[in-house]
Amino acid sequence: MTRLIKAEFRRAFARGITKGVLLLALLFAGFTIFAMHQQVSNMPTQAEVQQTFRFAHDDWAKNHQRYEKDCLASTPESERNNAPTDFCDFPEPKLSDFVGQNGTLGGVLKQGTSGLLMVAALAALVLGASLVCAEFTSGSMMTWLTFEPQRIPVYASKVLVATLMGLLPVLVLVAIAGPGFWLAGSSGELEFAAGEQSTYLATLGRLFGVGMFCSLIGTALGFVLRHTTAVLGFAAVWLIAVELIGGNSIADARRWTIGTALSAFVDHGKEWETYPPCYSGGADCRPVIHWLGFWPATSYLLVVAVVGFLIGLATFRRRDVG
Repeated sequence: MTRLIKAEFRRAFARGITKGVLLLALLFAGFTIFAMHQQVSNMPTQAEVQQTFRFAHDDWAKNHQRYEKDCLASTPESERNNAPTDFCDFPEPKLSDFVGQNGTLGGVLKQGTSGLLMVAALAALVLGASLVCAEFTSGSMMTWLTFEPQRIPVYASKVLVATLMGLLPVLVLVAIAGPGFWLAGSSGELEFAAGEQSTYLATLGRLFGVGMFCSLIGTALGFVLRHTTAVLGFAAVWLIAVELIGGNSIADARRWTIGTALSAFVDHGKEWETYPPCYSGGADCRPVIHWLGFWPATSYLLVVAVVGFLIGLATFRRRDVG
């Protein structure tokens, strides 16, 4: 088994797709650092935020009662009866309303890591699938089985190596974009809030888990479909039909999508909102808060990984390689 693993690593590092994926990861990391710098440069300064807040608060103090009366007068009674009780309330402005979640360096960096998550997942998926599919399309898989006829050790070694190779694009992204985001964000007036530094570092660390998971799934799909283009086509259909359409149109379906689970894993929990039908049957327009915790998401991803591994193994054992 050790001999197989060493040979697989040599073959994986020699593949052109490995170098290509790492180069694309490097280019994307540089692009995201530039985008982060531009975003921070265009953000309002603390003085501008304070000035906007004072203007809004002064306007509220002088006019909020008149605004509420005008709202009640212009809203039909039938709508007011079915609307929330605070339909025409104008709450006092707070400074946090103008700062938002991006008012700290940690909030801005969280946006950047969300972009890294998508790229890390795609790069690892493509790399894992390509390493296996290249063996089938070139015919080297048949030659490989001539020297090692036992398919289970061959499958296990290829999945293990491809899964570990999924760490490489993540390593490039984290090594370049991780400190790059920090420096770009620090170029403005933003600062870390309490605990945000450790949260940011932990988030970057969990991206390696995403790389291993997606590379394993890509490898399993490679054994099933045997062509990289077929794997990418399947991934695209899954993304559109399940992650986007199904997750947004079917009640509670978003909780069970892989994208939501990956976000919950990386961010140590995922929160999102849905809205009920407004003013029907007495329902109001207040959003319904949903939450997926870290451990449920991790457990779900582990189950998906095991199922994918077993499907790939069953396919490889039963199908003719030629």
